[in-house]
Formats: sequence, structure tokens, C-alpha cells
Amino acid sequence: MANSHKVLHLLLYIVIGLAGLALGLRLFFGLYQVQGDGMEPTLKNQGFYLVMSRPLTLKKGDIVVFRTNTGKPLIRRVIGLPNQTVEIKKSKVYVDGKLLHEPYVTRAEGIGDTEVVNIPENHYYLLSDDRADTWDSRRMGTIHQNQLLGKFIH
Repeated sequence: MANSHKVLHLLLYIVIGLAGLALGLRLFFGLYQVQGDGMEPTLKNQGFYLVMSRPLTLKKGDIVVFRTNTGKPLIRRVIGLPNQTVEIKKSKVYVDGKLLHEPYVTRAEGIGDTEVVNIPENHYYLLSDDRADTWDSRRMGTIHQNQLLGKFIH
């Protein structure tokens, strides 16, 4: 009888441990599916990717998932950080007046020029890797940090 109680206690500890692990993983990580080809070839359409949830420390080039004003999650690349400026001229991106090296961009030819955008505190400027006709900060404006859901883990 004593052995069966030990086994039950062990099973209980395992179940509690697994539940705690699952909760911890859910608090710090998420799984998102890419919808569309705006981030190809870096991220494949319909692919599933692991995302680290808050708290986020972001830098230029990070790929993030964020919630739009309509509630739809989108995935884009961080181009500009708070208190920086972003401008697009002749299909090239300039951050704080300096040309941004972007080896991940697939199609940028012919995208329209933009005015200089001053990124407010707690906001980010996000662009897709395929710049042709996609929804990003060129259409939506800067994205507030509260809209960010996570950062992709490479």
C-alpha cells in the first residue's frame, strides 16, 4: 500500500510540474502562423514560428508580431526605434538620415517615397520584407509598444 501512495504522489507531482511548465511556456512564448507572403523569403506563408512574449527588448532588424487596430495579428520587421526618423527615397530606407542595409528585402523597386517620419516614444516603425503593396507602417503609421505581442526567435 505504501508503494502505491508513493506512485500516486509521484504522478501528482509530475502532473503539477507539467501544468506549471505549460503555464510558464504560455506566459513567455507563443506560436504564430504567418498569413501572407509579406515576410518571404525570411518567413514562409502558412509557416508556424515560435515567438517570445513580453517583456521585449527590440533592436532594428527584429521580426515582431503585433495586433493591428482591427485586432488582426501581423508580422513585420523593426526598421525604426523610438525617437528615430525614417524616410524612404527612391526605394531605399534611411534611418536618422543614414541608408539602412537590408539584405532581407525581396522587392523594393518602385515603392513610393515617404516624408520623414519622427517615431514617437514607445512606438516602432515596422516594414515587411516584400515591400510591394503590403500593410506596414507606411500605411498604418507607427506601432505602439502595447500592440506588440512578441518577437520571433531565430
